[in-house]
Amino acid sequence: MPTPVRCGEPSERFPKHWTVMTWVPGEPLDHGSISRGAHAADTLASFLRALHVEAPAEAPISSDFGAHPKKCTDGFDNFFQAVEADEARTSARARRMNSPVVRNGRVRHA
Repeated sequence: MPTPVRCGEPSERFPKHWTVMTWVPGEPLDHGSISRGAHAADTLASFLRALHVEAPAEAPISSDFGAHPKKCTDGFDNFFQAVEADEARTSARARRMNSPVVRNGRVRHA
């Protein structure tokens, strides 16, 4: 089972609790093919049944649980706006310093 590596509290940049988990060992599904469909379905169902357990009493309560995804975008919109602002500040700072700017893995000179 995955285990938490980092946990975060709500902030102005991302107003939700968040967790970074360890990877589950194995080969990613998109790197192979399913040759035993019924077995794969049974294995996945068993995994999901084991994963779907009652949350601990001390787990944070989500106020948007059960809401339509369209109603849950505020946190993401705020996060993306913060990231865009950070990129703009980084770009402006790099131009002032006459340094190259790295964006999307490409080096651009200001």
